[in-house]
Formats: sequence, structure tokens, C-alpha cells
Amino acid sequence: MKIIYEGKELAVKWLTYYNKENDNIVQGPLIEPIKIKTPIGKYEVDVIMLFKDSQELEGVHFREMQIIKTDIGNLKTSSLHFYKNGQIESVDLDFFTKIKTIFGEIEISSKYSGLYFYKNGNIKKFWLLNPIKVKTAIGDLTLQKELSFYKNGKLKSGYSAGNFIHNIKFNKDFLFNFEKNGNLIITKSDWMKEKKDIVKTPIGEMLF
Repeated sequence: MKIIYEGKELAVKWLTYYNKENDNIVQGPLIEPIKIKTPIGKYEVDVIMLFKDSQELEGVHFREMQIIKTDIGNLKTSSLHFYKNGQIESVDLDFFTKIKTIFGEIEISSKYSGLYFYKNGNIKKFWLLNPIKVKTAIGDLTLQKELSFYKNGKLKSGYSAGNFIHNIKFNKDFLFNFEKNGNLIITKSDWMKEKKDIVKTPIGEMLF
């Protein structure tokens, strides 16, 4: 059984097909590890993933752990995925690591999620190792778990680690959602009280 990459036939143990965001992907574990060209350099890999329609590289599993140098820091990983434009889409982190963000240098975890990027190279989302304090349009917040961002780099969402802002208490795991301009999107969530009263607050009308 073979898979074709850059005009070369590579022997694989088997082939797996799956759909990812409307793209058909073909994946195969190589019978023998081989050094191939990737958008970030040449590496020895033992699993290869291709976009089926174009046979462009979608992802690889490295034979050995690699340290990938990026603009946000050095990332230790065993596998990663690419967009069709060659930008890194996601990195499967094997350990916690420090990265540069709009909030400064912070530690992120590999426990629940990898590190994801947009096609323009900006960070899309990651999972925090520890809660962090960030400045937002509604005040200083302590956030935990997963943080997500817009394509322009602005904060999109984050989970409360327990916050008290403008005399309003936000319990742990309350999900803060922000607009692109930084304003808080006010929505009812599972972590808010079931009492259906609309209350005017210094940060907008909230449903409690």
C-alpha cells in the first residue's frame, strides 16, 4: 500500500480517510521512517497526512520529539498539522510550555488541548497551565482553562477563575465572551443563576 507525496510513492502499513472542516484527509503510518520536506523544514517522520485533493501535506508525526521554533516560542512536539497555505494549524504539545501572547509570556498545558493557529499565523486557542490575570474592557479578570482569540489577536473568550467586578460576582467556570472591540457579550449561561431577571450593571444589561 502506498501514499504519494511530492511525486514519490511512500510505502505505508495502511490508509485512513477522514473529513476535517470540509477537507478530505488521507493518513498513513509509514513502513519505514523517512525524511521529508515540510513547510517548516526537513524532518524524519513515521506518519504522514495529506489533503486528498491536492496531495499537499496536512500533518506529520515525527519519529522523535522535535523542538519547533516559532515567533511565539520554541514548541516541543511529536506531531503537528498545516493549512494548505503552509501555515501551522495546530501543534500537539507533549509538555507544558511557555509562549508569548498579548498578555505576556505564559505557560500553557498539553493536558486537554493543543495549540491552535489561524491561517494568518495568529493564535486561535490554547489551554492554560495555571490561571492568569488579564486586563479587559470590563476590568482585570483572572481566567483559567481554555482561552480563545479572534483572527486579529484580540481575546474572544475565557473561563472565570472566580471574579468580582463592579459589585458583580462571576463564579468559577463562568464563560466570558468578548466582542472584537473588547466589550463583553452578555448572554445567559449554565453558570449564571436560573432566575430570569434582567439587571442593569456598569458593564451592561445582564440576565440572571
